[in-house]
Amino acid sequence: MQSYNRSGIVKYPTRISLHSFSTIDNFCIDNSYLNKYNIIALINSLSDHDAQLLTLQFAQQHIKDQNISYKRNINWFTVAHFLHKLSYETWASVFEGNDVNTIYNSF
Repeated sequence: MQSYNRSGIVKYPTRISLHSFSTIDNFCIDNSYLNKYNIIALINSLSDHDAQLLTLQFAQQHIKDQNISYKRNINWFTVAHFLHKLSYETWASVFEGNDVNTIYNSF
């Protein structure tokens, strides 16, 4: 995909099912950064979609005294909370559809 000086950079399947695979989760970056990034797949085993980790290289000075990190806390409580919230979702439009684009938009 190339438009508006942007390119899709994920070149491997991000959704893998029993009978198909596709690259439906993609990053689009400005073409001027095409040689200044690293992207890797993160297989999380939580769904049929794999995550991606994108690292961009910028020529900026980092402030050494500030460390900011974000972590996702996955434990029995957070998984149970997620499953509880998920139980309120209706999935009929996802599972009963035949057109991949319609199913994706419904999801």
